[in-house]
Amino acid sequence: MQIGDRIGVSTHVLPGVTLFEAIKRVSDAGFRTFEIVPADFQAVVGFPDMVPNAGVWPRTFGKKAREALRKELEVFDIV
Repeated sequence: MQIGDRIGVSTHVLPGVTLFEAIKRVSDAGFRTFEIVPADFQAVVGFPDMVPNAGVWPRTFGKKAREALRKELEVFDIV
């Protein structure tokens, strides 16, 4: 694995999109590494109304959503 394959994108810097849209955008951009911030209530931009990031809160992310997420994340080498 090359060092460039270890550089990725975090959901923390992807405001205003869903987690699944973020996965597609990051994969389409050619990144092989993806970080999921375990929060869907943090915001990184906006004033006075903040725009939440594309993270996920495990307590509200059901079994079917986890199964779909696992399948979508197969495009990455490191998560």
